[in-house]
Amino acid sequence: MSDLVSMKGVSKKVRGTSVIRDLTLSIPSGRIIGLLGDNGIGKTTLLRLIGNFMLPDQGEIRIADVPVSSVTRKSTSFLLAPEQLFDWMNVRDAIAYYRDFFPDFDEQKARRISGEFGIDPQGKIKDLSKGNKEKVCLMLAFSRNVKLYLLDEPMGGIDPTMKRDVKRFILENIPEDATVILSTHLIKDMEVLFDQLLIMKDHSVLSVDAEEVRAKRNMSVDDYYAEVMSNGGDD
Repeated sequence: MSDLVSMKGVSKKVRGTSVIRDLTLSIPSGRIIGLLGDNGIGKTTLLRLIGNFMLPDQGEIRIADVPVSSVTRKSTSFLLAPEQLFDWMNVRDAIAYYRDFFPDFDEQKARRISGEFGIDPQGKIKDLSKGNKEKVCLMLAFSRNVKLYLLDEPMGGIDPTMKRDVKRFILENIPEDATVILSTHLIKDMEVLFDQLLIMKDHSVLSVDAEEVRAKRNMSVDDYYAEVMSNGGDD
């Protein structure tokens, strides 16, 4: 399995505070990665660095062996936050905007997903609930045909009864060889998806195979995460 994302000696300060220090990390293709850590630890910063929405202070990030740049950004789908949608648009406008902006956008897929989510294509963005806005963001992100999907807290406002459908949606709409890096604090809800874990703590990142946690340690991802955060170990 080849590496899709590689980071070497990456450091980043945000507003004068060191968030990531000398990080070296490899992320393979064809995996769903759970990016875990306390609020404010730097998960969003790490995603934005990989997506080329921020530049590292030191080090190098490469995607498919190409240094991150405007070129790699075009081949990476970054999940919008609901507040980043244009309120004046309706759902059909948002689909047309993505179609015109991203050559890899699949409009038919977007319309299919909208129907599965029960979202009215004529519905105004400003009139949608937070949960439905998040579904629109997921629809737009996964209607692109790319190798890397970066999802920052994708289910924060979705009704608990819909979370199972969203997990199924993610699994059914990922290209086979694509990688998803998913930041979440809803570990119990999402852990069934994870192939690999990236746990951020004290400016470092612990990379662990999720199946090893489940099979060899006989632990849930949630329990393992709690253990790591309480004692810092990977013993």
